[in-house]
Amino acid sequence: WQTPNKALGPATDDVMDVVCLGNGGRITMTFDRPIRDGEGWDFAVFENAMNDTFLELAFVEVSTDGINFVRFDNCSLTPSPVSAFGAVEPSNLTGFAGKYKVGFGFGFDLATLAEKPEVISGLVALNNIRYVRIVDIVGDGNTNDNRSLAWRTAYGPNGPVYDPTPTSGSGGFDLEAVGVRHLAEPGFQLNRTQLNV
Repeated sequence: WQTPNKALGPATDDVMDVVCLGNGGRITMTFDRPIRDGEGWDFAVFENAMNDTFLELAFVEVSTDGINFVRFDNCSLTPSPVSAFGAVEPSNLTGFAGKYKVGFGFGFDLATLAEKPEVISGLVALNNIRYVRIVDIVGDGNTNDNRSLAWRTAYGPNGPVYDPTPTSGSGGFDLEAVGVRHLAEPGFQLNRTQLNV
């Protein structure tokens, strides 16, 4: 489970065809042809959970240059710690990779990042995403979620993220694949433009 190439190719229902990030590990997937912002979700991240509630979670970040990354908002309402083989109710989660069992990826919409400072400043271009980074969350409650303003208004300030802990062997997020729905057209070339209104 330590071979990064296992995260390449199409998503399958094979729970062994993954790269295990380990507790707190991370991986950055690179795309020669950039991901672009289109209608609805633009790419999905697949994990290998064997059922609907044994979920290992991860943050997802994107970048244009591989240096400046922006993280998708997320919210965990799991109320208390989860044992090593315990259950996480998926309806208490949003914005995390690993929310669904093997074969079902969680879709990420680049448009939801439009108001992030890195995007507004031009450091991250939503029609030129070449890097997707997945960061495992050690679900012992020492890591907080990253709630949007709407979620903070509805549920309060950022809160702890819980998923099965402690883990061993293949602990941490198990990346099966990143499936892309919206790629830039062949021959894509980024031109910087400015619009004054």
